[in-house]
Amino acid sequence: LAGQRFFKQSKIAALQWNGLGLAPAWTTAKIAGRIQDLAIADFDNDGSDELIAVVVSAEGAVIGTDAKSTLIAYELQQVKP
Repeated sequence: LAGQRFFKQSKIAALQWNGLGLAPAWTTAKIAGRIQDLAIADFDNDGSDELIAVVVSAEGAVIGTDAKSTLIAYELQQVKP
């Protein structure tokens, strides 16, 4: 277990090319737990895409503990070129 890492908080960052390299476009606030997976989809069927993330806040790896996860969604705004 010496090489195992545990993450207690996460955040999502979007990067964009600025002509020389990647620069942060936006970031979320810190999220308690680790982000397991991300997807971009029209989650609420309103015609615009959302960023959907699964956050694991408790693993449940030890006998007698329960796993806990949450699904969060962020509205994405379209940038006109």
